[in-house]
Amino acid sequence: MTRAEAEAAMAFGAGTSAGGARPKFTVSRNHALWLAKLNRHTDRFNEVRIEAAMLDLAAACGISVPEHHVAHLHAQDVLLVERFDRIMTGAGLERRQMVSASTVFLSNEAAAQYSHTGSYPRFARELSRWTITGEQDRRQLFRRIAFHALTSSTDDHERNHALVAEGHHLRLAPAFDLVPQPGHTRRRYLALVIGEYGALAIRENLLSSAEIFGLSRAEANRLIDEVQHIVRSQWRARLAARDVCPSDVEAIAHCFDPPSFEAPPA
Repeated sequence: MTRAEAEAAMAFGAGTSAGGARPKFTVSRNHALWLAKLNRHTDRFNEVRIEAAMLDLAAACGISVPEHHVAHLHAQDVLLVERFDRIMTGAGLERRQMVSASTVFLSNEAAAQYSHTGSYPRFARELSRWTITGEQDRRQLFRRIAFHALTSSTDDHERNHALVAEGHHLRLAPAFDLVPQPGHTRRRYLALVIGEYGALAIRENLLSSAEIFGLSRAEANRLIDEVQHIVRSQWRARLAARDVCPSDVEAIAHCFDPPSFEAPPA
C-alpha cells in the first residue's frame, strides 16, 4: 500500500483492504457501506473517473449498477461504490447472501460435463435454477454482454458476476468493474464464452445464443441496437461529465463501438 492509499483509507475511516487487483477499502458513509477504489501511480489513465463514467453509461443502457460517487481526497480521486452485499439496518450491519458466478458454475458438476464452465449461456441456464427472476435476469445478462462487447470491457470473468439475496431469494447482482481495456483493436474477446464462436465479441456471436437468454433473434438484435446507439451517442459525454481529461478520452476512444463488433466470425 502506498502512503497516499493509506492516507485515503485513514481519512475515510476505512476497514481492511477488500482485496483484488486494485487498491480498495470498505468505508462507512451516509448509513451505508461503500468500496473506496483508488488509482495506482502505474495506471495509464485515471481509472477512477473512467470507471465512474462507465457505470453511468451502463445505467443509461438499462443495466443495473450500484450507487456510486467520485470523491477527491489527499490529492487523489476515489471512486465510492455502494456495497450490495451489506446493508445498514436499525439493528446494525446486515450481511446479504451473495454467490459469484464461479460458485454457481462449480455447484453443478453434471452441467460442467456438457457446458463450458466459463460460459454466459451456462450462467443464463443456471439463473432459472438459482433465482425466481430468471427470465428478467437472463435478459439483463444479455444486455450486459452487449455492453461489455461495445465498450471493450473485457475483465468480465466469472468472479465479476454474482447473485445477491433480496429477502429470501437470489437475483442477478448489479454490474460492477466496468472499465474499457485498450488494445486488441482487430478482434476483441470477452473473458467468458458468449456463443457459437467462443468469447469473440461480435454481434453474430451474441445472436447465436439469444434463445438461451429467452430472446428471439429479432429481439436480441433490437436489444443490441439499443445498447449500441446509447454507447455510440453518449460515451464521450459521459466521460466529460466525470471530468476525464482529453488525453485519457483519446487513449480509450477506440474501445467504444469498435468496427470489429460488426465483423463476420471468420
